Amino acid sequence: MKKTIKDYMQERDMQALNHVLSTELGRWFFCRLMDRSGILKQSFTGNSETYFNEGKRKVGLLFHWDLNKLGIDGVKQYHLAQLEYIGQQEYFNNLVDKEKQNG
Repeated sequence: MKKTIKDYMQERDMQALNHVLSTELGRWFFCRLMDRSGILKQSFTGNSETYFNEGKRKVGLLFHWDLNKLGIDGVKQYHLAQLEYIGQQEYFNNLVDKEKQNG
């Protein structure tokens, strides 16, 4: 079967996502992208801001679905990314707490 442009682009997307998840900074970026897209937050606001929130959420979901296409290795990389991300957030929160105490 002949590959289409869409097939080549999807293959390239998977290679790029694997590359991003192969480094600590890439995993940080991916987790920040997931956070900022609000995929785990409720998007409904009761006004037109809901549409904006749903747009951000859709972008995050698209990347998350791509992650699932990587299979078990993708899940393992994402879990590592989440653990590192939580560790960094704790580190930053501790720095803020220290600044408040010294401040």
